Amino acid sequence: MLYNIGLFRQLIGSIEPGENQSEGKCLAMESIQDYLQADENFDFEHPAIAELCRSLTEGCSDDRQKAVRLFYYVRDRCHYNMYATTAKREAYRSSAILASGQGWCLQKAILLTS
Repeated sequence: MLYNIGLFRQLIGSIEPGENQSEGKCLAMESIQDYLQADENFDFEHPAIAELCRSLTEGCSDDRQKAVRLFYYVRDRCHYNMYATTAKREAYRSSAILASGQGWCLQKAILLTS
């Protein structure tokens, strides 16, 4: 899921819906649920991803604590490898990143987002 910068700015509130954006079009978000669905890269419904999330967030009292635990996992257990860049689409699937245990900035962000 790659977002248009205009949509991103609209989501964070720096511009109003309908304000002129790239190509003169405003990307209106129909429903936040449209952006919370699993897809080719963010396959968070994959059993390995789902189980990891369950085990890491077990016993957390709030969403902040869950986010912190997930962040630390990706930071500390998914090793940074700047040579993991590739044009292979499957290398940018969260389940593949988890299985490899390594990735560069974009791959680690995909894993954390999932």
